[in-house]
Amino acid sequence: MRGLGWVAILRGDLDVASDQVGQALAIWEWLDAREGIADCVRSQGDIARLRLDWDRSAACFRRAMEMWIELGSRAKYSENLHGLAEVRRLQGRLEDAEQAYLRSAYEIALEQWAQLQSDAGVERIEAKLT
Repeated sequence: MRGLGWVAILRGDLDVASDQVGQALAIWEWLDAREGIADCVRSQGDIARLRLDWDRSAACFRRAMEMWIELGSRAKYSENLHGLAEVRRLQGRLEDAEQAYLRSAYEIALEQWAQLQSDAGVERIEAKLT
């Protein structure tokens, strides 16, 4: 359903997109699937941003960010922080946007560093050095 929401977004039909994402969210909530819920909340933020509803968009991105922190995904947290940065940029809140963009990049760098620290990452590095 969330994918159908994105198709509707690309077609410019935000009402249908909102309905599709809402249906997907209801299913994920029924399943108690936190990752699916967080992704749908992010999609709601995107739809609100396209509707120029800055407050709702920012609230959705912040809620999704909190969920991804709880779920332990720095990368998904960063994606939503980037979405919030976009909202701030579009609002003309450039200093806030800049801070959010920088924090998002920092979070991605930390995620990539953590992956390199894994055994597989260390083995790949050692293989390239020999």
